[in-house]
Amino acid sequence: MHLVPGDAVVDKKDLLLALGFFKDWSNFMLVTTVAALGWTAKVETTNAGCRCLQMTSMTLFALSIAFAVFTLALVPLIAEKIAGGGVNSIYEVEAKFYVLPDFFPRTLTDGLPRELKLKSMCWLQHVLFLLGVAFYALWSFTRLPSTTWSMRRLMCWTCRTIRARSCGQRR
Repeated sequence: MHLVPGDAVVDKKDLLLALGFFKDWSNFMLVTTVAALGWTAKVETTNAGCRCLQMTSMTLFALSIAFAVFTLALVPLIAEKIAGGGVNSIYEVEAKFYVLPDFFPRTLTDGLPRELKLKSMCWLQHVLFLLGVAFYALWSFTRLPSTTWSMRRLMCWTCRTIRARSCGQRR
């Protein structure tokens, strides 16, 4: 069934099948990101290389993992909305959830209800993963013995400058 925005309603079975494929892809990305984080964290930095790039890559992978978990947490909520009917796309469903658990007093927080779309979480998951890969590649480049001395100095000088400015120091 072809989707024409605003005209047709897609079959629930097709949407649930698409959501299942999406869940499988998100699981694959999560496992891959965990492996990439483990690989990046395990590599020793004693053989040169700019540690700042390694730490940035690890941070981006960790954030990607967090957004992968958020993405997978939205899948059952979206499946419930699909079962209710009137849904044309798994990416446009706004899944409603509560930030705080039920045992918190509702008078203080009103439960902090939020609504998120699936694409907002999966987009961040994928972008952070790709940035993590890019920073890992830069870090690997600084570790190569064939890397020119000036390029290695430039990369490490950039890391030291960023670190000094973020800590309020001057170099």
